[in-house]
Amino acid sequence: MSRTPEVGFTPKRTAFLVVHGVGQHEKYETLATFSAGLMQSMQLDGPPRRILVPFENGVESALSFHSKDHRVDIFEYYYQPSLQGAVRMSDVTGFLFKTIERVKRLYKRFDFSSEREANAAEHGSKQKADGELIAWYYLLRNPKSLPSFLLLCAASGLYHLWTVMPRLLQRPLERLGSLVIEDYVLEVGGDLVAYLAIDPKARLNGKRHEILEGCEQRIKALLQKASTDGYDQVVVAGHSLGSVVSYDALGRIAKDVVCKRFDPQLCDKLGGFVTFGSPLDKVAYVFWPGLDGDDKEHQSEWERLRDNLYTGMLPHFYGIRSSRALELSSDVLQPKSSALEEIKWINYYSDRDLIAGHLDAYDDVKNIKIGEADEDIDLWKAFSDHSVYWESREMFDSVVAEFLGEVHVMPRHGSISVSSQQKNDFTTSSQPNGFFTEKRHPLVLGHRGVPLLHQENTLAGFRRALELGIDGVEFDVFKTRDDRIVVFHDEDTERLTGVKGKITEMSWDEVSRLRIQKRVDMGGGQIVTYPTEQQIPLLEEVLDEFNGKLLMNIEMKAYAPSWRRRHTGTEVARIIRRCGAANSVIITSFDFFMLYYLEKEFPGLHSGFAYDDGMMDNAIGEWFNKVPEIGTDLSKAPGNQNDISFLNFVLEANAVGAAIGSTLVDVEYSLIDSDTVAKFKGKGMLTGAYTVFPLDTRYTRFPDEDQLKVVQRLMQQQVDWMETDDPEKLLEIYARKAG
Repeated sequence: MSRTPEVGFTPKRTAFLVVHGVGQHEKYETLATFSAGLMQSMQLDGPPRRILVPFENGVESALSFHSKDHRVDIFEYYYQPSLQGAVRMSDVTGFLFKTIERVKRLYKRFDFSSEREANAAEHGSKQKADGELIAWYYLLRNPKSLPSFLLLCAASGLYHLWTVMPRLLQRPLERLGSLVIEDYVLEVGGDLVAYLAIDPKARLNGKRHEILEGCEQRIKALLQKASTDGYDQVVVAGHSLGSVVSYDALGRIAKDVVCKRFDPQLCDKLGGFVTFGSPLDKVAYVFWPGLDGDDKEHQSEWERLRDNLYTGMLPHFYGIRSSRALELSSDVLQPKSSALEEIKWINYYSDRDLIAGHLDAYDDVKNIKIGEADEDIDLWKAFSDHSVYWESREMFDSVVAEFLGEVHVMPRHGSISVSSQQKNDFTTSSQPNGFFTEKRHPLVLGHRGVPLLHQENTLAGFRRALELGIDGVEFDVFKTRDDRIVVFHDEDTERLTGVKGKITEMSWDEVSRLRIQKRVDMGGGQIVTYPTEQQIPLLEEVLDEFNGKLLMNIEMKAYAPSWRRRHTGTEVARIIRRCGAANSVIITSFDFFMLYYLEKEFPGLHSGFAYDDGMMDNAIGEWFNKVPEIGTDLSKAPGNQNDISFLNFVLEANAVGAAIGSTLVDVEYSLIDSDTVAKFKGKGMLTGAYTVFPLDTRYTRFPDEDQLKVVQRLMQQQVDWMETDDPEKLLEIYARKAG
């Protein structure tokens, strides 16, 4: 298998900067280890090439290798020499005891158990908050952790003994501990102690500054080289403490951009940020500065004002992407937002790694769990399992798919892999998108599958659609709080599952345990009974099974535009690319932001805005639900819900579609007049209509309208597809017309 680039073809160039974690790393060890994982996932059979690259502080060696479509250069930032001999054992033991005190104060002022659910709902927190810090949860729930727990009890007893001793006796105890475990502790904890010396007065703060400044300079140098040497993107990757160093360095660069000390155009080359085995949550919750006072109720007005001003000066420690739940409350106005807020950030974690975990203290992080849950987690495995990432094919396959779009990564659910050229430019494929092929009559799409025969949006319903020979299906998707895309229609799960809850606030693990009931209220008193309960599928499961067999209209569900949910589009685009399904799908939504981010992630994917005859009222109702008297008045105003001619004008003006590069529209049939389809055909766009023969007529503008006449009118207007709750009846109409 040759990987030599064709003559005259310029491969895409990507530079990775890898930052190592704690421990006695050797020069180029991190570079070699990361490169090995990346090369294995890219399935390269040719040798890499060592290249010499000049930087301000000298010349560095890097590794370079090619795939069919890419050239990848790997650099490392090696800060270990800065720490040699800098940390004393007394620094480590003092750090340990102070950390325990911080954890105790943290639990006193922040009730994780009661705040977790509210925090998850408001801020998109994906799983349990990582405030469980030193793995207390795992230790106490696992019987195999008894030895670890006993050791913890002994350590806790020593700590309490130490706290009651006079300072004169504490010094000898620190020295005794240092003699017993000095080498091991310094190797494992010394790096952490030095880097977390955040206080400018601390003895080791100079080492922290040296490490951080070196990383910042290396990232800036690579971004400058990207503009001169032709790199298309620079990706920064950090393991363990290296993720903290690189995050802080990116924060400093963002501030330099705001202060015009660094060219913001150079930051356009920053393609992403990868963290794995990252303790950033622990650092955020425990070590960043904050107020520790517990008796705020009895403060004077002057003391409250002083604390407000003080907390207003601290958020610069929180970097580029901290969660609002973490930021300190203050009325002090902050500088404008970071220049790097939109950088793609992917965090890999393992259930077996007690040091790292899902990042809850940061917004807009894509957290990906690697490996399966391990019921044998205990303290003895903490450090060995902290290194599982380096040999994880699953992680490097994901890195390649996220940043390189390589052909050689097999999708997780077994779908056929396709070339990156096919993935990124499917319009040149030998098999064009099925919605854009010539057709004798409008395509028949089962609305949410075949809801008369199987529960909506289920694999069973889609399989029946395939058996019936209809062209395709329309279905709806939501993003769960842990970034999984599930196929489901209602945001509230009660109607379909009998369990009350919001699917956007659940994890996939919680959703996967739900079942769609046998008796389902389809609306308006329409109860349909099915033979068996059905599971809720993931989007990738649907694409893996029906790609190339059914056409699919994927509606990214939105009841009103939501900035918080914008990255649903990003996740949907990545799954479609990973499954190689671009030629079988179109994507629609009522949410502009979702479609914008979909197109941004996967340029050229066929997508379009959706319109219904009640959308103005729906949107206003959502935005003004806290002021119902205003919302009600606006919803009844001329030109809103009750004016179809106005909505038809908005539809045909296509301002939203033009803004995001839409190639189609999905329209409630009542908004389509005699020349609507022709106008969109003149723009090279498709027009789809929904929903004919509807089961639920509660929201239908003209519920008593003869649906046969509706179908005949839409056929005359030459819409490109019709969505229906009764696809068999629509097929019968087509058959009679053909006969």
